[in-house]
Amino acid sequence: MTREPDSGSRSLEWDGYASTWLDETPQRLWRMHSDALNSQLCRRWLPRGRTDLIVKTDLFDEAVSDGIYTTLLDHADRVAAVDVSPVVATAAVTRHSTMLAATADVRLLPLRDDCADAVVSLSTLDHFTGPDDVTVALLELTRILRPGGVLILTMDNPSNPVLAVRNSLPFSLTHKVGLVPYPVGRTYDVRTMCRMTEEAGLDVTHVTAIMHAPRMLAIQALRLVDGDRLDTHSRLAGTLMAFEKLESLPTRFVTGHFIAIRATKPF
Repeated sequence: MTREPDSGSRSLEWDGYASTWLDETPQRLWRMHSDALNSQLCRRWLPRGRTDLIVKTDLFDEAVSDGIYTTLLDHADRVAAVDVSPVVATAAVTRHSTMLAATADVRLLPLRDDCADAVVSLSTLDHFTGPDDVTVALLELTRILRPGGVLILTMDNPSNPVLAVRNSLPFSLTHKVGLVPYPVGRTYDVRTMCRMTEEAGLDVTHVTAIMHAPRMLAIQALRLVDGDRLDTHSRLAGTLMAFEKLESLPTRFVTGHFIAIRATKPF
């Protein structure tokens, strides 16, 4: 018998972190860059043509910034999303009133089998502490995908040396200095994640790494920028995006902050 995940304590924990973040709204320029990168990835990897339903596995992006909701709407008639935190879900719907949103754990989704044309899971599964939870979540994502449907998955990249150092430091320190807004869990290299994705019943079609700008340095530098000057925003956006050229190099899985996987559900 499969034990249902206990999401109550996780909801309370994430409510607390989300409330603090929403009150302070830090890292605004960095969040804009992150949204742009994730939107770019989705445009590359989502199914061609317009689809019926895309599901997103968390709403933090849409709660604290514009997120990628409008990008997803360019590809589907409906966009549904879940988040374990009611505070996050409420904030996201406040920004995007037409979005279908629910409070739910990604390991137990309130969605029927074979209902989604695509699932977008951006740095969601790397908040679990062990592989069993990741496996359960992947099986749920596979369950709700229609045959031929696409999963876009990103996770923290443990092969990035800066990220490895960050994860070795106590959360109390990284959180205090603003590098990590919430607890991070265990993550896996691209080879392991490809294997786990395929074991869940999906076919991996593409792998890469994204977000090659030095994230920790960039966040600190952006805090010093005049937040109201659009010309400054434009120059910074161009500078940060220039780092994404590193994706074309063999070293991309060292420089990228996130691994990214595209997989499809067999017919």
